[in-house]
Amino acid sequence: MSEVFLVGGAVRDKLLGLSVKEKDWVVVGSTEKDLLNQGYLQVGKDFPVFLHPETKEEYALARKERKISSGHKGFEIESGKEITLKEDLERRDLTINAIAQSEEGEFIDPFGGMEDIKNKKIRKVSDSFVEDPLRVFRVARFAAKLNHLGFSIDKETLETMKEISKSGELETLPKERLWKETEKAIHEKSPHIYFMTLLEAGALDEKEFKPEDFASLEKINNDILPTKSRWASLLIIDDLDMVKLENKLGVPKKVNEFSSVCKDIFDFYRGEFSEKSLMNLILKTDGLRRDDRFRQALSLVNELKKSEKESKDLKLVNEELLDLLISVSPTSKDQSGEEIAKEIQRKRLVIINKYLLDHE
Repeated sequence: MSEVFLVGGAVRDKLLGLSVKEKDWVVVGSTEKDLLNQGYLQVGKDFPVFLHPETKEEYALARKERKISSGHKGFEIESGKEITLKEDLERRDLTINAIAQSEEGEFIDPFGGMEDIKNKKIRKVSDSFVEDPLRVFRVARFAAKLNHLGFSIDKETLETMKEISKSGELETLPKERLWKETEKAIHEKSPHIYFMTLLEAGALDEKEFKPEDFASLEKINNDILPTKSRWASLLIIDDLDMVKLENKLGVPKKVNEFSSVCKDIFDFYRGEFSEKSLMNLILKTDGLRRDDRFRQALSLVNELKKSEKESKDLKLVNEELLDLLISVSPTSKDQSGEEIAKEIQRKRLVIINKYLLDHE
């Protein structure tokens, strides 16, 4: 007789009074064949995970894992009717994520997750925590998620995270997995805590980064929703070494490029505001040909600059100016390409100069 239990984040968030975004279920006492016969769709090649035929929620067969090689994928999976709910919960990372709820509403909590919720502690389930290096980043993300509720990482768990960092196992992690955790973290209520935790755990080199490097994320406007904008806000305000951080965390190319444009605009405002410097900025960022990207970056940086104390009299480049620059056309098409380019450049400099005079 099989049993179904709600597990993981849905149970944790329900107990914390947070909104439940996704529901994950574990099926005990069943087989792949049983679920397939009931119309479930198998989606996991490495794990026995299925989609419910109606709700499309994930149902996984109870399983155990055994470490057989390095990296977060170096596990042997065992599933079947004989695997118990406790064995399935024991393989999970944190006690607050290792609570189940039966279909009748009863909570099953073999590792003290409910007590840790009460005490606001982020604690590993067992010593097998050390087997998956990705958990260093996951714990840092949960620290960012729960910091506003007063949660802190258990001392022994933090020490284990430091051991993993020293072991070199973090280097086996695919960059896309690191970015996946990072992307989720920067959308949490306390994204700066994610980076602070990685520093404390040794996952980021303290010779390259300092806690104060990530201070801007503590006060970032939570209305800034796009990932690329939140990431750019971190980099441009705190003047971080973008290349090192982005290489370390596997940041996608498009996010990198947007951050770079934002940084160029931000740095432009720090210098002398002249027609030539503005024209150079637009050319450097390909702002007229890729004006959608430039407009998005400009909007973000302008918002960030307006919040600064010294920005009362700051001249901010606006979209109207950009429209005028884009609309410039040559007087005659009979000119050579070089002549046309020079004429357009002159006209654009005149427009910028007039803009500067009008905004003195």
